[in-house]
Amino acid sequence: MQNYEFHKKIKLTYPECDIRNQIKLSGMMRHIQEVSGEHLEELGLSHVMLWNEGFVFLLTKVALQVKRRPGALEKLTIVTKPRAPKGVQSMRDVYFYDEAGEEIIYAQTAWVLTDPIEHKIRRPNELPYTIPLEPVAVDYELLRAKNKRPKDAQPVGKRVVRYSDIDCNMHMNNAVYSDIVCDYLPLEQHRSRDVAQYNISFVGEAKFGDELTVFRAQLDENTYYIGADRPAGDSCFECIIKFK
Repeated sequence: MQNYEFHKKIKLTYPECDIRNQIKLSGMMRHIQEVSGEHLEELGLSHVMLWNEGFVFLLTKVALQVKRRPGALEKLTIVTKPRAPKGVQSMRDVYFYDEAGEEIIYAQTAWVLTDPIEHKIRRPNELPYTIPLEPVAVDYELLRAKNKRPKDAQPVGKRVVRYSDIDCNMHMNNAVYSDIVCDYLPLEQHRSRDVAQYNISFVGEAKFGDELTVFRAQLDENTYYIGADRPAGDSCFECIIKFK
């Protein structure tokens, strides 16, 4: 194993799974952020160390392709590989493999380096440490997909940001957005359909006490848009989710 990739073995738990005993989208997102952070720790770049030196990585976009959602008690191997930056974005791929070695979930992710307090963007080359990069180039077509709100999207509810939504960066954790997306989809989609693709952009931070206005539109038989505005009326997040 090269130092530009990191492997982690896990066993899924029941609380990570939904009504069909398959891993939730938020479960996938938690593992993506955890394995990415653990790789940095292995390289000597822990969250605390970076924070104390004025740096934090924030997730800005994720594109997931799902062949199969595993269930509780399944054993998986998660592999992550950082790749060459695109402008201010630090790119990282994450792969989920089952016990047979089959790739069942693939994620392309984009992160930005900021200061810990005001979250002002810093360029990747400002980090005074080297992160080994996977040398093979990747076409980030999945991440380039647009998640813009369609004109016929309608408000479908309000969601207040609660204490339990907030992480150590003092904003809503990225996994919680996925729970909001799922909460505002028709229940029948969860009961009878399998997720094929999930593409989310984190546009503006959601902080404690913010009341988000959630919008939804059905783009076709298999595809939905879900997004939300912050109290000032600007965008918080935008997502396209496609079912098989």
